[in-house]
Amino acid sequence: MGYLYYSPQQSFYFDDDILTHLRTVIISKLMQQESFLFTWVDGACQHSIWLCPSTPLLFEFDSNQVPPIDRDRVSRLLELASSPGGLRLILKKKTQDPR
Repeated sequence: MGYLYYSPQQSFYFDDDILTHLRTVIISKLMQQESFLFTWVDGACQHSIWLCPSTPLLFEFDSNQVPPIDRDRVSRLLELASSPGGLRLILKKKTQDPR
């Protein structure tokens, strides 16, 4: 499990596999100087954040092992990130932040 730090005050908890794929997509979009909306549903909660090249982000993983990248999954996520609705992710169950 790992964290996406959106600001010094906000962090979001994701499974390392999901976070690895999100990092790949988010960094790809930001390197192209593209801004987009990222929305995810975690249990009964929906979260949305605006990501732009000037947004300071930190990806922190609990493991030093990088999960394998599924190129088809990355392609689907990139397609969503480029759509008017932005990047969208639905988590099957609520992730419990251990902190």
